[in-house]
Formats: sequence, C-alpha cells, structure tokens
Amino acid sequence: MEQNASDVSDLKAQIALVDNRITKLHASTEKERKEHIKIRDSVLKRYASKLQGNKGQEKLSAKQDKEEREFLEAWQEEKSAQERREELGRALEQAEKERRSLQATVTTHKEALRDLDQLYQSIFGGPTPEVLARTTSNKLWSGTDSTISNASSKQGVTSRPQQPWSTPDNALAKL
Repeated sequence: MEQNASDVSDLKAQIALVDNRITKLHASTEKERKEHIKIRDSVLKRYASKLQGNKGQEKLSAKQDKEEREFLEAWQEEKSAQERREELGRALEQAEKERRSLQATVTTHKEALRDLDQLYQSIFGGPTPEVLARTTSNKLWSGTDSTISNASSKQGVTSRPQQPWSTPDNALAKL
C-alpha cells in the first residue's frame, strides 16, 4: 500500500514536469512555426533573392529549409512530450485503480480480523462449561470442608478419617 502511494506521488510529480515541458515546447514550436511561415511567405525576400541571382536564391532556399527543419523538430519534440504525458496519465490511472483495489482488500482484511477476534472471544472468552462445573464443585467442597472443620473444632474432634469422596476430584469421578 505504501509502495502504491509512493508510485502515485511519483507519477503526479512526473506529470507536472512533463506538463511544464509541454508548455515550453509549445511556445518554442509556435515561435518556429511563425518564423517558418514568415520566411516561406515573404514576397520581399523572394524578390530580393531574385535580384541577387543564384547565390541569393540558394541562400533563401537554405534559410527556408533551416526554418522548416527547426519547426518540424520542435513540433516532433512537442508531440513526443504529449505522448509521454498520455502514457503517464494512463499509468497514474492504473496506479489509482490499484490503490482503490488495495484499499478494498485492506478493508476486507480488517473486517475479517475483527470477525475472527469476535469469534475467538465468543468461543474462548468467559468460562468454559467443563471448567465451570469443576470450579463450582471445588467451591462447594471447599465450603463444605471448612464447615465440617469448624463444626469439628467446636465439638473437640481433632481429626477425622479420610473419606474417598472428601476431595472434589474423587467425588466427580464417582459421578
């Protein structure tokens, strides 16, 4: 879950950088496009190059080619940045979808743990019926023994013979 959160924040940071780059590239592309159109459509430059002869026309043609090449390079770079932005957007969508899925799994897991704790509590919490019966019989016998001891000491009896049922374990075994 932490890795996914880190991935999402990294993707958002990368998208922000690419968006800034696209903005700068778009401005550069527009500048190159305007220069290309200005030279391509300039009647005055074309006329001046004709007056200069072949050398002037070659120079103008080279300048036009250069401006067109710069424009196409800038446009291609902008297009690549936009494609990268789309890839990052898809990756971010996938990471957020995965985050939602992980969150649902974590919620289900926590609910299952809570249900398991409740089940354990209902099974093992509180007295166990067998132990409860034994504990109750022990209390009964110890109370009876202390009553008999008190009565015997008041009567002057110092010891009494051991009875087979005098311990709770023996009495329960007979039941």
